[in-house]
Amino acid sequence: MELVKFNEAYRALMEAKTVDEVKGIIDQATALKAIYKQAGDCLEMQNACAEIIIRSAVRGAEIADEMQANGQLNGQGGDRKSKSHDATLKFDDAGIDKRELHRWRKIKSIPEAARESFIAETKAQGRELTKAGVLKLGKEVRRTAERETQIAAIETTQWPTGQYHVIAIDPPWPYGNRHDDATHRAANPYPSMSVEEITALQIPGLALDDCALWLWTTNAFMEEAHRVARAWGFEKKTILTWVKDRMGTGDWLRGQTEHCLMCVKGRPLVTLTNQTTVITGPLREHSRKPDSFYQLVESLCTGKRIDLFSREQREGWDIYGIEQFSH
Repeated sequence: MELVKFNEAYRALMEAKTVDEVKGIIDQATALKAIYKQAGDCLEMQNACAEIIIRSAVRGAEIADEMQANGQLNGQGGDRKSKSHDATLKFDDAGIDKRELHRWRKIKSIPEAARESFIAETKAQGRELTKAGVLKLGKEVRRTAERETQIAAIETTQWPTGQYHVIAIDPPWPYGNRHDDATHRAANPYPSMSVEEITALQIPGLALDDCALWLWTTNAFMEEAHRVARAWGFEKKTILTWVKDRMGTGDWLRGQTEHCLMCVKGRPLVTLTNQTTVITGPLREHSRKPDSFYQLVESLCTGKRIDLFSREQREGWDIYGIEQFSH
């Protein structure tokens, strides 16, 4: 009996021509899945309902997109007056909830092969198939595409060829599974690099015989930062600590500081007066350091300067980073 119902639902979905028809199929499949779930019965049937919901979302997005492309849907909603022809429907008139349509389009935007693979693997592994799970897949697919774009931009951007008296660098340390969490220190606009890859960066070639290095790191990679600085031919002299205006996240204590190793090669000219090992400044978007850091470095170190993996253009500094990649 259930198989007949599902076959009918699929046939109706294939024949659907309006958003209302699609919504009706989704509502029926949602209600049926809830019944199976409440009864603690048959994960296979629950997943069959979820599969219909997911495929219906794709079909609903297709219909809505076709309507907009044909001028049948003007994209307005609520009580806003349309400037389009009277025959053009608003979202509300067409029975479309804009937030739900947004979710449908996100599901539709997932490459079909990735979406079908996810559905098949979820069912084969005996896990519950949900619309939320597919939306999460879509987010992962988009992030992967964004990171591939970032990598391509970096790979096609020439590494600096000059030599410098001052080098500041904030490497994209490998923070593992949390690298895309926007609330975490590792939410990085740059693809993460292994410690070996960071060590292999051609920093020695950028450094003049007398050079100051400012190497940013966090508590998690303090030991690695020391090793990297030595591998680049620099000697650590002290550690600068940035105390932020608010706390972030943390696996143990909540983080409110970030650290920068001040290192030297040779005998760079450093103008020491009464500077301390602490700077303050607001927490902004990831990897963007406070103005007070650059002011401190400029007060201490003279000569040609470069900021590697930078987030912004700054007068008096060459950069290698997002601002450069975007031009």
